[in-house]
Amino acid sequence: MVNLRTVERDQLLLMSSSDWLPPDHLAWFIVDVAAELDLSGFYPSLRTDGRGGASYDPGVALDVLLYSYCAGERSSRRIVQRLCEYVAFRVIAANQQPDHATLARFRHRH
Repeated sequence: MVNLRTVERDQLLLMSSSDWLPPDHLAWFIVDVAAELDLSGFYPSLRTDGRGGASYDPGVALDVLLYSYCAGERSSRRIVQRLCEYVAFRVIAANQQPDHATLARFRHRH
């Protein structure tokens, strides 16, 4: 009988994000540096009238773009693809999936 590891895809995302990447990974550096920035200038552009869906946190959008630029990726569509496919991008985005238009609007506004 073949000795195989049990496959439990339902359990895949229950790990802490700190277990996904080594402590010295660039993604953690970006998160730490961006956490020190004053992001108050980003918030006035968000809707406050209660209409529309909830906004993505500007800090997450900034983290995603900074990490993407450091990784050599500038295309909003390819960034979104990487948010689905690459662990470091998932970690940097806090497992959120903004679409390409959201990232492009954020980049254009700020």
